[in-house]
Amino acid sequence: MEQMTEYERKRLENVQRNQQMLAALRVHDTAEHLRSVSKKPKLETKGYKPPKRGKEPEPSVLRRSLRTRGISPESIGDLGSDSPPASSPAFPRTPRSARNGPLSLAETYVPYGEEASYDHYFNRLRELRDHAPLADLIRGKTDMGSEGRALVGPKFSPGNLKLEAKDIARLAPNRIFSVHILPCRERVIVASGDKEGHFSLWDADCEEGNGLHMYLPHSSPVSGIATAPFSAEKVFSCSYDGFVRCMDIEKEVFDMLYTNNRDNLLSAICCAPHGYQSVYFAEGYGEIKVLDLRVGGVSNSYELHEKRIYTIDFHPYNPHLVCTSSTDCTASIWDVRNMRKRQTKSIATVRHNKAVLSAYFSPSGNYLATTSYDDSVGVSNGLDSWNTTFIYHYNPPRRWISSFRAIWGWDDQYLFIGNMDKALDAICTSTKITTTLHSPLITAIPTRFAKHPFVHGVLAGANAGGRVYLWRKH
Repeated sequence: MEQMTEYERKRLENVQRNQQMLAALRVHDTAEHLRSVSKKPKLETKGYKPPKRGKEPEPSVLRRSLRTRGISPESIGDLGSDSPPASSPAFPRTPRSARNGPLSLAETYVPYGEEASYDHYFNRLRELRDHAPLADLIRGKTDMGSEGRALVGPKFSPGNLKLEAKDIARLAPNRIFSVHILPCRERVIVASGDKEGHFSLWDADCEEGNGLHMYLPHSSPVSGIATAPFSAEKVFSCSYDGFVRCMDIEKEVFDMLYTNNRDNLLSAICCAPHGYQSVYFAEGYGEIKVLDLRVGGVSNSYELHEKRIYTIDFHPYNPHLVCTSSTDCTASIWDVRNMRKRQTKSIATVRHNKAVLSAYFSPSGNYLATTSYDDSVGVSNGLDSWNTTFIYHYNPPRRWISSFRAIWGWDDQYLFIGNMDKALDAICTSTKITTTLHSPLITAIPTRFAKHPFVHGVLAGANAGGRVYLWRKH
């Protein structure tokens, strides 16, 4: 064995001294403990689970001569790009075409997970009329306001909203574009539409199975979901594929109410407050059409904006006032009695520096909340003397997530909107202070929200992974 040099001997002594120092400080034990703590347990949520795909075998390449293919050598220059080479086998892909006419729920049903039985689920859906506030209004059990709407509930602090693991479910395989809570009494049933046209329903209070059922009535992103204020039996949806469909629970069918043969995408939908006999939806660049369900077709069409309309919302107490938000950097309030085919004059207009992503009336109707890509949330009050306050909120445009849209809570005090830090922001309209609600259960940025219209303290948020989070008041 060769004798160590002086340098190697000093180096070895330094290494041994450092190891003894680390052992005395118990650095290795501390590092091992930190590694064990930093490992988060995988959260198992109910809902859609994509099937595992095995490794596809590489296709064998078959080389065939021109003689066996029946091609003369002289015609080799005549082979155009329309003829694929023999060494590049084609893999046919079945396109999802948008079909005209009604679609039964059975043919659009997409089975997955450990949901309740099909018959049991539809029996539950048929019982929705017993949970709708309209049923209690007929029986005289519900206290309604003078304008025919439920009275606004008591105020509460956003800190009372809590998120639990049982209130998380994956409703769709792709990014959710729209989320809506059905107007059911004492029940929480969430409807969502995703990027590929899936329409999902989640009975969060279901006791059998996970209460999840998914359908495929559209072939493009579902841009909007709406229901009549007091009816959960019919759920309306519009899509980029140019279709307006109605999920009729009683008939067990997705009725086709309108189609433009995919000429223009449909970007928003809303039911008239006086009932579901009229449905308003946005088409193409700045156009709103009125669908009259009594005649089964479009009764009116209005060109209100220069560019695409993102949202449509009616005043909670005045059925003649409707607000819209648009890519043309404006949000406007209109009187449906004065609407014309072209050049309709708005009652009031809120202007932002960039596209306005949403515009919603407050529960009392005294305020209007707008969200824009200019990193602001606008709060406007007063129809006669219009005054707008802009509150800073980071709303960056992102390709892989849906845009933020601030919605009102159950009073005029708070607005709820997503946060880029995978959290929920509650903006106080009086103090302009933002309260952020974090939770380790949130794995992606929640972007689209919906409140329960009659159960105060229930808020649903959806993300780009197809998951829906349900905050409840505790």
